[in-house]
Amino acid sequence: MIKHNNNMVEGYTSVQKALHWLIAIMILSSLAVGFSFDFLSNSDLKNTLRNLHKLSGVIILFLVGVRIFFRVYTPAPKLPLSKWHVLIAKCSHMVLYVLMAAIPLSGWIMSSAVKKMPYHLPYLPLVPFNQSLAKQMYSYHGFFAYAIAILITVHISATFIHIYRGEPIFERMRPW
Repeated sequence: MIKHNNNMVEGYTSVQKALHWLIAIMILSSLAVGFSFDFLSNSDLKNTLRNLHKLSGVIILFLVGVRIFFRVYTPAPKLPLSKWHVLIAKCSHMVLYVLMAAIPLSGWIMSSAVKKMPYHLPYLPLVPFNQSLAKQMYSYHGFFAYAIAILITVHISATFIHIYRGEPIFERMRPW
């Protein structure tokens, strides 16, 4: 429980907070690197960044799986907001979870379909060598990345609006 304006607000567990902030940092970094590919010429730097991007995607997918596990067995604390705000928050979080899984999964399928996984990372089973499939996954991967970038912007903006209104939303996920 967190005290806010003489009211007690239930917060997330330390594990949930750590996963939230770690995944957030990794996703923002991966988005920045991924969006930079269009501006970088083919070079050793671009290849290294692409390989690190793929590695971080696999790690993000794993961490999101852990986070979903914790979310199922340790539900989110009650939101001190109206029913409409709660409904909007639940829907947007559901879409965030879907995108947090769909982006790395589409990238992994894409890389598996052209057999280009770095650092001895495994290819996804049952994904054949198929350049057409890789191109399709590339399109999905990019679309999902722009979608999550927009949704993250909305998520952060909503947090600032709640802070401005004095609503104790950030306190629930505050890392300190």
